[in-house]
Amino acid sequence: MASRHEAIKVGIPSADSRVRTHLANGYRPATQWTGLDHDIVVTTEREVLTAWRAAGIAPVHTAPRDGWTGTAPAEHPG
Repeated sequence: MASRHEAIKVGIPSADSRVRTHLANGYRPATQWTGLDHDIVVTTEREVLTAWRAAGIAPVHTAPRDGWTGTAPAEHPG
């Protein structure tokens, strides 16, 4: 999800309500997949966040507190 805070967020919503919370906080979906194996999704999320941090890409501290640790500046989507 991208946001008005110039952040991109990676995350696994546990329910539609979680997606609605992120939408209310200014995020908008960039891509969404459904029906995937949960273990693979969790591993992929961790790998993305690990790669961002290893590359020195820090979370966006101005993003909403609920979920900000899964963010990176929008100019670093990969």
